[in-house]
Amino acid sequence: MATALQSPVFRWFAPPRLAALESTRRARALWRVSWSFFAVIAVLLTALSLATPQLIARRLASIVLVGLLVAVLHFLNRRGRTSLASWIFVLGLTAIVTQRACQTGGVQSSISLFYMMFVLLGAGLLGIRGSVITALACVAS
Repeated sequence: MATALQSPVFRWFAPPRLAALESTRRARALWRVSWSFFAVIAVLLTALSLATPQLIARRLASIVLVGLLVAVLHFLNRRGRTSLASWIFVLGLTAIVTQRACQTGGVQSSISLFYMMFVLLGAGLLGIRGSVITALACVAS
């Protein structure tokens, strides 16, 4: 009899296992970072939504956008496209934060902390080139 942890849904959300050891290591690093980032964003924005109910729709939209991004990344990551998924992750987060900030009247100083975090994520997942390109995307945003 199959347990709940052996169900196809739980296996799909599990960390990827790829053919090469280095590929598996990179895929698991992206898996940990992306799902952890989504969990933190979901908890923080839910708490902020409860504190300021007039902004609940906007904050829930942000949670959904980040959740969709992470689900697409996970799909690509499981297919062995970890580098592509990492690029989409850091540049997608930059685009989401910029778009959400522009809807509220412009990029404020608090958004720069997110940009700094995305540059560090780019460095960790993609190396120096990833951090430089992410930084350029943040500046262009």
